[in-house]
Amino acid sequence: MKQFPLFSQKFERSCQTSIEPIIIEFYTEKLPPDIITDWKEAGWCSYGKGFLWTVNPAWYWTFIEDVFQGSTHQNYVFMRTAFGNLFAWNGEEMRYIDIVSQEIIQLPRRLNILFDGLLCDEDYLDEVFHWQLFKQALQTLGALQAHECYALKLPLALGGSLTLNNLHKADWEVYLNWIHKL
Repeated sequence: MKQFPLFSQKFERSCQTSIEPIIIEFYTEKLPPDIITDWKEAGWCSYGKGFLWTVNPAWYWTFIEDVFQGSTHQNYVFMRTAFGNLFAWNGEEMRYIDIVSQEIIQLPRRLNILFDGLLCDEDYLDEVFHWQLFKQALQTLGALQAHECYALKLPLALGGSLTLNNLHKADWEVYLNWIHKL
């Protein structure tokens, strides 16, 4: 995301496929302009060797509707982490849905604070987004494909731990549905 220079320096972009114009058109009024600009320029991408992935919000509609039942705003997922955690925007707020710990964290409304601030702050990056664990998983388990995430073998809710020994690669959609049902 070249509109965020610090983020762009820290996280190398690797793009997979272009995005159909109809998808971009549909989300143009629903997501921040910087996200739409990145989609137009780069398509679906990973950043930081698979640490972050841009995504089609439609892939997450069922899950998001379940998480935000009763919300007066439609929430749109625009990015996910290597652990399957999600970034969502509802026109007024940005949230981080940590499916691992089953927490929802309110993020700053302004994208530049997220991309050039929080995602570039080593302490915050590690504490909230599990940066060091990602680097260990990348080295030990190998790079992720676009449909994969690093998944917990035994979820925290069942006594598992957020450690390298408890991670494996899994299909992100299957993992998201499985862990959410717990």
